[in-house]
Amino acid sequence: MEKPAKSKIVILGAGFAGVRVALDLAKSAPELEIILINKNAYHEFHPDFYEIAAASLPESQRKQVPRLTYESLKGSVAIPLAEIFGNTNMKIVINSVVSLDFKSQEVVLRGMKRLSYDFLVLALGSETNYFNIPDLKQFSLPLKSVDDALNIRNEIDEIFARKKEKEKINIIVGGGGFTGCELAGELVGFLRTLSKIHAHKQHEVRLSVVEASPVLINGASTSVQQAAEKRLRSLGVEIYLNSKITNVSKSTLFTDPHLVLPFDLLIWTAGVRSNSLVDRLAGVHTEKTCLIVDKSLRIIPLKNVFAVGDLAYCFDEENSTQVAATAQTAIDQAKYTAKNIDHLIKNEPLILYKPKKPKFIIPLGGKFAVGEIAGLVLEGIEAWWLKRAAALGYFASVLPTTKAFQLWSAGNKFFVSNDYEDVQ
Repeated sequence: MEKPAKSKIVILGAGFAGVRVALDLAKSAPELEIILINKNAYHEFHPDFYEIAAASLPESQRKQVPRLTYESLKGSVAIPLAEIFGNTNMKIVINSVVSLDFKSQEVVLRGMKRLSYDFLVLALGSETNYFNIPDLKQFSLPLKSVDDALNIRNEIDEIFARKKEKEKINIIVGGGGFTGCELAGELVGFLRTLSKIHAHKQHEVRLSVVEASPVLINGASTSVQQAAEKRLRSLGVEIYLNSKITNVSKSTLFTDPHLVLPFDLLIWTAGVRSNSLVDRLAGVHTEKTCLIVDKSLRIIPLKNVFAVGDLAYCFDEENSTQVAATAQTAIDQAKYTAKNIDHLIKNEPLILYKPKKPKFIIPLGGKFAVGEIAGLVLEGIEAWWLKRAAALGYFASVLPTTKAFQLWSAGNKFFVSNDYEDVQ
């Protein structure tokens, strides 16, 4: 008697959600055929991108940073997939998804390669959204990948190297949300460090945050918003609220109401949208560029295709709001999805997804952070260490303990070297 064919699960994307689904399925059902498709051979730890963008490296005005140092910096947030899945029977495919054929149950990859599936998980994450602002994409740098973070870091370093001592330097962060505030806070120390290296007067260096809404970190509690604004202003960051960017030129930003700000570098952190693959999918329901899912996280109206993380539009009925697109949410949804795929294979009832209120801690320069956990607002070095502890906990959830600690330690080595002595 022939053995029944193995169920084939294809997972698209190796972000927080994709990695968690793959690991949970590989551990709970090793007999399955699991294929993970990702455009890179590594998994990126997004919460530390702001650190990479503002990392001080051992350099001087005329000495280039050794290539090995750059690789180590990138390696602190880019985890090889082979290290994560080395002890599983999973197959990893490094390629990009071109399209999906839901009728024939196939994934079309670059090079027109086709992969069939029994169950499909879409975990491709989000992309930068420029909101059709004229020339914004051309004249700004995004912060959505480790390479973006390195580009920002290198561009700032080059600006200091080419500017004369008394020339003004203007860095603008577009967006005062979580990412924008984290980045601005950390850039303060980096800019101070570079000012010393390049003998540049600190008062000639201007760092600004431009935000369209009336508050920073829209969606956080009033206490957290106020604490974040107070911290950034104490660091010397100029904050422009109620300032919607309308268009951008090569070196000037324009807002509504009428504000004109010159810049040497504009970093855009204010907009995200789901992966553009969604725009090319037929026969599915979407909302705000995301895929609408049912209470079991299956894409409506499909029965064997799931969407998790930033790609999924999931409504929290209890709080009457869209579920927040955070790493915690992506990981939580991934756990439900792995269980539900196992239930479908075994013809068991599906589990209904119950959103959790995310906890968050926002680092704001040096060893200082603001957080809110169970209604309690935390500020200072204690909150910062909680953030680092959360990073270690995550690394330990996807890597062997020794490797997790080594990765975490390597990151800490890079992330505490900037100048914040007068504001601690």
